[in-house]
Amino acid sequence: MLSLLGFGIIATFLSFQVGLWDNYCHDDYSHFNECYFILESYHKKEADYHKAIGSHM
Repeated sequence: MLSLLGFGIIATFLSFQVGLWDNYCHDDYSHFNECYFILESYHKKEADYHKAIGSHM
């Protein structure tokens, strides 16, 4: 149960971070490549997270 709570906190933190990056990207296109890389790595983490959750259930 505790590990699921930890996962929830991490997921919330990651989605909050991506929200910030998303705004940063839309405001300034010169940062597009940076943002794209960060979002790519986020989506990979998110996929790993869902795999981990799935294996615990």
